[in-house]
Amino acid sequence: MKYNVYHSPWPIILAFNLGFTLINLLNSGIKFFLSLLLILIIIFVWSLDFYLENKSGKYGNLIKLSLKWAFSMFLLTETMYFAALFWCLISNMFNPSLTYWPPVDFGSESILIPSLGTVLLIGSSISATAGHHYYNLGKILISNFFLLVTILMGVAFLGFTGLEFYVNNFTISDGIYGSIVYMLLGTHLIHVVLGLICLIVSPSGLCREYAIYYWHYVDTVWLFVYSLIYIFSSSYDVTGMENVALLL
Repeated sequence: MKYNVYHSPWPIILAFNLGFTLINLLNSGIKFFLSLLLILIIIFVWSLDFYLENKSGKYGNLIKLSLKWAFSMFLLTETMYFAALFWCLISNMFNPSLTYWPPVDFGSESILIPSLGTVLLIGSSISATAGHHYYNLGKILISNFFLLVTILMGVAFLGFTGLEFYVNNFTISDGIYGSIVYMLLGTHLIHVVLGLICLIVSPSGLCREYAIYYWHYVDTVWLFVYSLIYIFSSSYDVTGMENVALLL
């Protein structure tokens, strides 16, 4: 059956509210949190519309294919954004004007906190896969249990990230290293929050499937963030790496 999706008001409303959120971030803390609350409400209502349309059988193969391509394009734009941040970090790692990277007196206090966060995200990805598997088998109760485990692990990861921000001996204003690291960690943190919202407000069907796919994407991005910041960016002597820098 051919079906044309009705004109939804939520995309334009969400776009304007995101702009207001950024403005309120600079001007007022209360307005900022109210804008965040409105974002959550919009995403929930939009997801509810999406769920009801799909459940009513109005989505044919063509609609589902268009949604699949739209979701793929969304992930592609996210990938390009993170790739730009990764390249900024890598290019500065091989900067021949720097003797050490990270700069002296910079860097995370301990790799233990992000390592525990990595374990949590990997575990959440496994539980999300299990939940998706049992959902396809029609075992909704078991699927919801694994989904709850995934959400709790994601919330725990947010806690570890906040703890890491607290114990770090540098800020976003401390040179190029602090700027890049906090941009990467902060951007990924926002995506984790968005992923959790999607998991919470996506009851079933395509909503849940795409939410799980997005959560896997967030987990994969973190593996790159973790590797570049805490493994490859650990302190080392970069003297004599001018040739490598020239190639970059």
